[in-house]
Amino acid sequence: MQVPALHLVVKLLGASLCFLLLSRSEIILAQEADSAAANDKKLHFGSGITMSAQFYHMDGATARQQPFMYAISGTPSLSYGNVAVPFTLLYSNQVLSFQQPFNRFGISPRFDWGTIYLGSSSMRFSNYTLAGQRFDGAGADLQLGILRIGAMYGRFSREVRPDDAVDDPETFINEAATASFLRTGYAAKFGLGTRESYVDFVYLNAADQQPAEYDYSEWEMHPAQNVVLGIRSVINAKGLVVITNDWAASAYTRDQFADSIEIEDAFIRSVTKNLLTPNQSTQLRFAGESAITLKTKYVSPGLLYKRIELDYKTMGAYYFLNDIEQYQANLSFRFLQNKLTGSGSFGQQHDNLQDHHLSTSRRNIGALSLNYTPSAVWGVSGSFSNFGITTNPLPTSLADTTRLKQVSNTFSLVPRYQLLKGKHNHLFTLVSSYSALNNLGDPIGEAAETTSLTNSLSYSWTWVPYSFQTGCTPTFIRTTTILGEYQATGVSLQASKAFLAGKVSSGIQTGVFANSFNQVSNGRTVTAGIQGSVNWPKWPGASLGLQYMNNQSADETVLASFRELYANISINYNF
Repeated sequence: MQVPALHLVVKLLGASLCFLLLSRSEIILAQEADSAAANDKKLHFGSGITMSAQFYHMDGATARQQPFMYAISGTPSLSYGNVAVPFTLLYSNQVLSFQQPFNRFGISPRFDWGTIYLGSSSMRFSNYTLAGQRFDGAGADLQLGILRIGAMYGRFSREVRPDDAVDDPETFINEAATASFLRTGYAAKFGLGTRESYVDFVYLNAADQQPAEYDYSEWEMHPAQNVVLGIRSVINAKGLVVITNDWAASAYTRDQFADSIEIEDAFIRSVTKNLLTPNQSTQLRFAGESAITLKTKYVSPGLLYKRIELDYKTMGAYYFLNDIEQYQANLSFRFLQNKLTGSGSFGQQHDNLQDHHLSTSRRNIGALSLNYTPSAVWGVSGSFSNFGITTNPLPTSLADTTRLKQVSNTFSLVPRYQLLKGKHNHLFTLVSSYSALNNLGDPIGEAAETTSLTNSLSYSWTWVPYSFQTGCTPTFIRTTTILGEYQATGVSLQASKAFLAGKVSSGIQTGVFANSFNQVSNGRTVTAGIQGSVNWPKWPGASLGLQYMNNQSADETVLASFRELYANISINYNF
């Protein structure tokens, strides 16, 4: 069960706590509230409410959404002095998930000393424990002097019986016919420090509830359970040096009713005896990262170490890219009075942390982003990255060579030139981007390789006194997959005009693209759209949009001919 890793977490926990208490002796026991806000004893109510509807029609191909959808969303907020009570409201006829209801309502009152969560909410205690998983329930995240206290309890997913899990194209409910158990859980956080420097200890316990009349042959899944212990610390040495540690150990039980086992290691047994009863399906995995950053006026270097073991998971988060260990150096800078800015990183990454595979993938990783703006007339920006590795974890076997290990490389270059001539502004922008999804030495790797090249040159002209703008954008797109090479070459035109000092605006655009497949012409695509909006002071705003696409293919085995129409209308009111 990787005892050394658990000992390392405990040592980091103790070291971080000692360092925090020694370096933050100036921590005060309370913070004074802002006097202006504290003296404002009036009750304020503000809100933004949006009602929207969308109409959709497809002719010649499979529809990509419902014919009609509507939604009502809002963020009403009450405030009194230093107390703010924001609400979250979302109601719609569009259902995208059975496990999580689409219609939600939540309240999150904020105070000087913390935030309360009621209803549909999401909280984050650390990156590897409770990390943004939405739940229906209650929670709190409090800063009481140097005490940092947090807790939550709620439902992570609702019960969906196999007979109710559907893939219905009429309503666009798509869960790949996956059932789910009722999953509930709770989490607690206790720490010391301020919002800038602290040490937090996190505990998460979540489990699936076995439904009535449970039959594995019907469900084809077992109720699971998860217990996670974590530590997160941030040491901020007066803004010059920032040290962060975020580590967790997750015991994930795939089948609550599997035969129990006895933990042989005395240390792990003493730590876990009151937390969980492990069985033959329990898996203990570790994940975390440590980083140090030096912040100066012009240059900020840093170091990062990250380790996420194979199949690490927690019921408090959605997904982790796992089975990676990464060493990385970072650098950000700004020179020439901020005319030249950029950031970059370089490091090494490898997989096969648990030696479950016959081979180990090792590669250099890097990213670079630059922006140079010497004047208001012209500038150029560019970026490059080759981050990302995924594996299909198979046990050690001769078939191990069929694993897919993919790397995404991206490159972009965007020069721009702006000509300002009194009442007329001219802007030229060239966008060139390239991306490649490659495999690392797999026999079936070619089946997943994809490259994409996009080049576009846009020109826009603005007639300032009349709030009129028009432009055109020639575009070339080439995408290569195992199936062949797709190309699209064309041009789009657009124009917009504002009226009544910007209170009313309108726009129109159209485009024509010639398509080809493997260097053979394959028809054309025509697009057209129109938009309009009204934003009158003290009145609700409204917007309307129409979008039409007509695709005519010579070879419909490559892409079907179709006609598609979208219509959107929305009304919003802020008060």
